[in-house]
Amino acid sequence: MNAPLNYDSPQEIAQFLDSFGIAARKRWGQNFLINRGAREKLIDLLCLSPNDHLLEIGPGLGAMTYQAMTHQLAGVTLFEIDPAYQKILREFFSRHPHFQVIDGDVLQTWQPFIAQNNKEISYKILGNLPYNISSAIIQLLAHTPFSIAVLTVQKELAQRLMASPKSKNYSSLSVWSQCNFSIQHHVNLKAGSFYPQPNVDSAIISLTPRQPLQPQLLAILDHLLKSAFAHRRKILRHNWQNLLQGVMLALPQEEFDAILRDQNISYHMRAEEIDSETYLSIAKAIAISLEEKNHHESN
Repeated sequence: MNAPLNYDSPQEIAQFLDSFGIAARKRWGQNFLINRGAREKLIDLLCLSPNDHLLEIGPGLGAMTYQAMTHQLAGVTLFEIDPAYQKILREFFSRHPHFQVIDGDVLQTWQPFIAQNNKEISYKILGNLPYNISSAIIQLLAHTPFSIAVLTVQKELAQRLMASPKSKNYSSLSVWSQCNFSIQHHVNLKAGSFYPQPNVDSAIISLTPRQPLQPQLLAILDHLLKSAFAHRRKILRHNWQNLLQGVMLALPQEEFDAILRDQNISYHMRAEEIDSETYLSIAKAIAISLEEKNHHESN
């Protein structure tokens, strides 16, 4: 299979887009990866095999799609928001079996697609993620059965995802991501690896799922983290003062205090001092206490 376009050449890409009367749109994060070595690295990290169903986010003109299709795959599904690119991708690749394009915003189409398809499938995921929605896309993956996701993201986001406690990049997103995935940084990419050039550098990362967290536990963890990091400079006593109100964490204060003592957590600590494993342990203990409380009330 010959490449439908010279994906290494900014000039040819620009001429091709011009022939369709279109241009790369900044609001949709359309920056094409013209670094062939980086594209090969992304595919190598996926370790594709004939049983794999590949989900690609933001395929653009299909540079990575073409690279992936040099392997025999059980399926290839592309999520593309731009109607012009949807048409081009279908013209380039629709003759190949088990290929489809899902039209629209991936934040709206992803979960319906996963829900409607065989939950026994374990997908592999590839994405050159638009910078403005990268975090939201990564959060979608916690609800997706997949074996590995290989992603190009803004370098700053990669640093946040992998940040350690007490560092300036450590945030609720760091904790949430580390509780859900094992995250590996592979290589940084200069802006010149893309056309048009973005204003920032990028990074290639991979995510592999940890043991899936049940929806209730995920909800508790989300609530815990949003409150803890709401005011970064304040201690937990201030950030968690209203934590137990409402139905989310309807625990007696003394039970919550006991959970924190068991984890050696003081209200005088700040959110950034606690590692991700401890946050997850707190959330699990809360989930157990709530389950016991509900069981007792129902009997």
